[in-house]
Amino acid sequence: KWMAKMTDMFITINPEDYDRVKKDFNQKMQVKLIHGIGVNFDRLDVEERNVVRKKCREELGVPQDAQILIYVAEILKNKNQQMLIYALQELHDKGRNMYLLLPGPDHSKGEFHKLAEDLGLKEYVKFLGWRSDIGSLMNASDMCVASSIREGFGINIVEAQYCHLPVVAVSNRGHRAIIKDGENGFLVPMNDSKIMAERVLEVMGNKELYNRLANINVDEYKCENIAKTIYEYLQEVVKV
Repeated sequence: KWMAKMTDMFITINPEDYDRVKKDFNQKMQVKLIHGIGVNFDRLDVEERNVVRKKCREELGVPQDAQILIYVAEILKNKNQQMLIYALQELHDKGRNMYLLLPGPDHSKGEFHKLAEDLGLKEYVKFLGWRSDIGSLMNASDMCVASSIREGFGINIVEAQYCHLPVVAVSNRGHRAIIKDGENGFLVPMNDSKIMAERVLEVMGNKELYNRLANINVDEYKCENIAKTIYEYLQEVVKV
């Protein structure tokens, strides 16, 4: 807070931080809210989507008619992938032939691999490590699920929406900055794998709902739009 006393403008990336700064910090400075730090969507674009989807699934060893959930994040405790593995177990118990893709460097020392194996899901949980083809993996998937405990801003959610994937995410401040429950995705309680599985089935089982959540406009998060907004805010400081 002591630095805030010397600050003319404080820029936040989620509404909860915005409200806190407005309430608790230097009341004389300007406080602004932007939609994240900006996303470069170009790296996610793929051509011939049906061809890419089929080829990617073949390489992953996933049947063409299976349903795939994806969460792009480092494998570690804060990202909470065990919740997704338990949710997948719930879905399999309900007779659903679903897979879970987990691209991202593994910092769990094999802990989550062991959990998937212990639950009999070794074949269905794909730990993919670092990948440069996230656009192709998203294109091969059917839904984004996000489980992190803490998040400043869920860029991976916005990227999934750009790739036309519905989103079911844990309710944390970074996810709430993007997802309005029932409007452009669903929020579920922390570590409630049963509710997450139910929401996944709800979306998958309702074509109209699925199509609506798979076509969310995310232009406001583009790098160029965020940069323009920041520039306009900085101009306000200069004028002062």
